[in-house]
Amino acid sequence: MDSENIYLQDYARDLIRNSLDCISTSDKEGQLVVFNPAAVSTFGYTLEEVKTLGYEVMFANQEEFNRVHTILNEKGVYKGEVLNRRKNGEVFTSYLSANIVYDNNGEPIGTMGVSRDITSEKRQQAILQEKLNENEILFNEIQNLSEIATSVTNGIIETDATGIVLWSNKSFERMSGYQLSELLGKRLNDVFSTPPFFKNRSEEIERTKPHFNRPVQYAHFRKNGELFWVLVESTPIYNTNGSIKKIIEVCTEISEQKATEYALIKSEQNFRQISETIDDVFYLYNIVDKKYEYISPNCAKILGASPDFFYEGKSHTENYVLPEDKKITLEAEEKIERGEAYDIEFRMMINGEIRWIRERSKAIKNESGLIIRNSGICSDITEAKLNIALIQEQNMSIHESFTYARRIQNATLPSKLEIDQMFPEHLVFFQPKDSISGDFYVIDRGHNNSGNDFYAFIVADCTGHGVPGGILSILCNSLLKQSLKEYNVNSPAEALEWVKIQLNSLFHSSAEKRINDGMDVAFCAYFPDKKQLSFAGANLSCWIIRNKEFILIKGDRQHVGYMENAHEYTNHIIDLQDGDTIYLSTDGIVDQFGGASNKKFMRKQFVKLLTENAHLSMAEQKELIINSYNQWKGDSEQTDDICVFGIRI
Repeated sequence: MDSENIYLQDYARDLIRNSLDCISTSDKEGQLVVFNPAAVSTFGYTLEEVKTLGYEVMFANQEEFNRVHTILNEKGVYKGEVLNRRKNGEVFTSYLSANIVYDNNGEPIGTMGVSRDITSEKRQQAILQEKLNENEILFNEIQNLSEIATSVTNGIIETDATGIVLWSNKSFERMSGYQLSELLGKRLNDVFSTPPFFKNRSEEIERTKPHFNRPVQYAHFRKNGELFWVLVESTPIYNTNGSIKKIIEVCTEISEQKATEYALIKSEQNFRQISETIDDVFYLYNIVDKKYEYISPNCAKILGASPDFFYEGKSHTENYVLPEDKKITLEAEEKIERGEAYDIEFRMMINGEIRWIRERSKAIKNESGLIIRNSGICSDITEAKLNIALIQEQNMSIHESFTYARRIQNATLPSKLEIDQMFPEHLVFFQPKDSISGDFYVIDRGHNNSGNDFYAFIVADCTGHGVPGGILSILCNSLLKQSLKEYNVNSPAEALEWVKIQLNSLFHSSAEKRINDGMDVAFCAYFPDKKQLSFAGANLSCWIIRNKEFILIKGDRQHVGYMENAHEYTNHIIDLQDGDTIYLSTDGIVDQFGGASNKKFMRKQFVKLLTENAHLSMAEQKELIINSYNQWKGDSEQTDDICVFGIRI
């Protein structure tokens, strides 16, 4: 055997012995041959103990061993997470890459496995996931989510609870080759082709969904037929009742990492080449001689210093690490000298730019148990840190904008004092579905051309809810109030017609440029001197209860906004009597799902509730309406904005 082969074999043995990953091999009879120090440290067993007890002892249970063993035998390869058990009984999660090894004639000669304890990574992912869950509600409220998501390099997909795609960002379009229009309304498995080698694993992933507690790796073909790997982290968005409303999937392409894994499994002798081509920096440091024995050439890119800088014994901490973070790196060095592994994050300054580095290192002992080296990995996590900071900053901006929008909308609503001055006996039940409402109510004074003063009370429901509905409600609120001051507007019907004209003008609504946004509205003008009510409605009606009898004044079946074949609104005149109660309501209560059968509350039930209790004070009626609604809704999500207004003559 020539000297070069001897050198390569010695080098491979050193790499296996000093690797931070657990490496084991067995012969074709299944007898364990190699069990490197990292494996001994991770599992707590010696090579001889595992030989005696068998591979099963390192798995959390027999079922887990059987699962991995079956896949390895069927496919010749296993890659994925595994539940392991240490000698002390502790169960932990590792990522295992294992394969059957063949000789030059294609005959199996044994197996080889490389695994890594990922407990710390999963714990950090769980903490980050919990924080994301707290912020996700505000994150989804604002329509400029796409602008925020587009600024990150990760692909982001939003689906409903069943996996139907609702939205994806530009990064995912670039990653997959599919446009958003090609994904909407479909499940991803129905769009992407799955490689044959990954079919069984893909089916297993689908059977065990959802995967909210751990990231999952997928192999797919891009639209152009190219194979790519993606790491998917799924975050559920919950309704107020605890059920899943949406799922946010953050996709990171890991094609390069997977290629690296396969290269490592194929040949241990390629380790140096692999370490020099991936982004992370690998190093081996001789603690006794105080010098680096090896460091990846890409250290110049990641750590700002060339390999010669480290081989010459210069201090990276003193030259590059920020002063406030030097304590972190110095304490890590003390841990290594005590034989303790470390996993730290620190900042350094390179060419005037702050860069975040994550360093993981482990002590290496000789046969006498003395610490002689430490090996480690350094990763540039600057982009991840910046993305987290960006999301936090955007969340704060969203929250402030959201709060300000809510304050603006609330300022447009009448105060209780203003209502009391016109209607001493009244009730208002106003409950937006989200913080910003598409429903609103107007209570104001008016004067017609006949010289009659009146009190206007109006309930309206604009298209949508949340931010879009809130914006439209502020506009319509202003137009309705303005209609009361128009000289040529002398009835509720004329007021609705005037508002419709203004909306169509603002939206440039026409058959060619149709915008169907608008509002449903019930508009009442009460003339106290004549004890007379004038009413006009657009898809909403006026309810009067007189001596326990229900009187329905129907509105027109058309909204206020653009419509083909629209007609003028009907104006109704009603003579009122003392004791009459008048109610205006949007469809928020009647459309609410709930009850034992999860059905709508319906108008019939609401009318019955009002009719049977119209004799109560308006305050008592309001309390009864709210209690009845909450009891019906139960744990269900609120269906729509709610606005109910009532008065007693």
